Amino acid sequence: MRKPTHSDRIQSAALRLMVFVVGLLPVEWASTLGGAIFGWLGPIFGARRARHNLTKSFPGWTQSQIDRTIAGMWKNLGSTAFECAHLEAFKPYRDHARVKVIGAEIVADIAAQGRPVIYFSGHLGNWELMTMAVRQHPAYADYDDKVCLIYRALNNPLADAQLLYQRRAHITKNAFPKGASGARGMIDFLRRKGAVCMLIDQKMNDGIPVPFFGRMAMTAPAAAQMALRYDAVLVPVSNIRLDGARFEITFHPPLEITPSGDKAADATTIMRMCNAFLEERIRAHPDLWFWVHRRWPD
Repeated sequence: MRKPTHSDRIQSAALRLMVFVVGLLPVEWASTLGGAIFGWLGPIFGARRARHNLTKSFPGWTQSQIDRTIAGMWKNLGSTAFECAHLEAFKPYRDHARVKVIGAEIVADIAAQGRPVIYFSGHLGNWELMTMAVRQHPAYADYDDKVCLIYRALNNPLADAQLLYQRRAHITKNAFPKGASGARGMIDFLRRKGAVCMLIDQKMNDGIPVPFFGRMAMTAPAAAQMALRYDAVLVPVSNIRLDGARFEITFHPPLEITPSGDKAADATTIMRMCNAFLEERIRAHPDLWFWVHRRWPD
């Protein structure tokens, strides 16, 4: 971890204040306020890349469709950011829960088989909730050492530490940043027949080229490589914002993997399947994905 700069400290203090203030609000108010603020500021300061990506991904769209999607994207992002101060309010598997889980029997079946598993998704809806839906499933609820989260560390080390505290307090204490630490954590959990949760929709410069919305996108192959190496189940997960601060998490049937013996070719085939799943989900709810990612080459 690099040494924090003066700017890092200012940003971290602002984040800490925001979390405190937002935490005082009811969760629905916080979600709505975050959506309103980001929905207003986002298109002003950060729409150029999103507009470029949407134009390339949906060449038949009108400018009005693109504008609506960008506005919805920023609204969802703002709501998600402010909801992080209320993660305790999103516990699934309870009466009147804010998170509806579909396909929970898939999680139960895999846990009963004692097989290692990788649950994957993208930055859709409130993406922090996927791991909560795994960790708090009755099959894993009593096991602190069975579920881990792989995440991308923030550039600001102080802000990253704050978010990590929230994740460990409300999602899982086993949270590892992508990189060497994340790889070690992932291997350890798969060896012990545990569950790994990860998002796979960000660009990785030294990844492998895989089609995504009709263009080659450099894609991290770790999910495929680890599934092949440790005979792990690979389960796609979708995450949809229903209304306000309410969500639907769906565990889809595991991908059908048939190794050919060529590990590199198999990894590419599997990541094609993963990207195809994500693309289908994003096309269904384009306003819930983070289009400002540098997902494709400029």
